[in-house]
Amino acid sequence: MKIGVIGLGLIGGSIFKELRSLGKYELIGVSSSVTGACISNDYNTLKDCDLVFVCSPMNATLEVLEKLDNILYIC
Repeated sequence: MKIGVIGLGLIGGSIFKELRSLGKYELIGVSSSVTGACISNDYNTLKDCDLVFVCSPMNATLEVLEKLDNILYIC
């Protein structure tokens, strides 16, 4: 299963870290301030994800969802 996490602050970073420790999932992180091997600042990297956690600040959530609208099927 491929899982994406948008926003790697306190909540998103904790989710990402815990899922990575399980070693069962392919993880993609999207963050504008964090860099790493499986972390990008491009939302298009999430297009093949089975599940995406949106952990952005509340005042940015609608903007993030609008960006994802053309990339993911949102239910």
